[in-house]
Formats: sequence, structure tokens, C-alpha cells
Amino acid sequence: MHPIDGAGQVLESLHTRLARRSRLTRAAASLGVIHATEYASGAALRRVLGDCPWRDREGMHLHGLVRLDDAPFWLAAAPGFERVRDALHAPAARPALGPGVACPTCGTEEPSNDRVAA
Repeated sequence: MHPIDGAGQVLESLHTRLARRSRLTRAAASLGVIHATEYASGAALRRVLGDCPWRDREGMHLHGLVRLDDAPFWLAAAPGFERVRDALHAPAARPALGPGVACPTCGTEEPSNDRVAA
């Protein structure tokens, strides 16, 4: 299942491309990617292994691979996924070191050399 979950990396590029769109548009696009990934991976597993680990036979489903009546759940969950993604990609807070000299390359501050080595 890890390669299938890894295919969800498409959501990362989707997030970048749709950053300026409405939350509903981004959620609907995420829903499409989630359902497409689930369907494609289930169909591939069924072709290679003869069966799929999940069998969606109840409710509205597409060939037993994707439950269409789960769409409202995924549509509601997509903004939560975005919040988690944004929290994980937020820059880490750096402790203040006090006055010092900033590195010209990376901008980090080096502590000042107020003490003289004895």
C-alpha cells in the first residue's frame, strides 16, 4: 500500500498549482485525484493479482474500486489535509541569538565575539 499512498504526492503539485484558487476548487480537485488514484491502483492490483485488497460493493461504487458516496467525506477532509501539509512545511522558528554577524550566504546569525580568548 505504500506505493499507492505515495502516488498521492500528486496532491503536492496540485496544491502548488491551485494555491490561488478557492478552497472548494482545491478540495474538488483533491477529490478527483484521490478517486482517480484509488481507482487506477485498484484496477492495476486486480489485473496483476487477480483481486483488490478493498472491495467496495455497498453503496454507490465504480466497479467495486471506488465508493462514490464517500465523496462528501473526502471533499470535507481535503482542507484538513491542506492544513496538515502547511503545518509540516512551515519554516521552523529559530531561537534569537542576540546581536551578532549575519552570514552573507544563508542569513543565519553568528554570535558576536565579545569575549577575548585568554
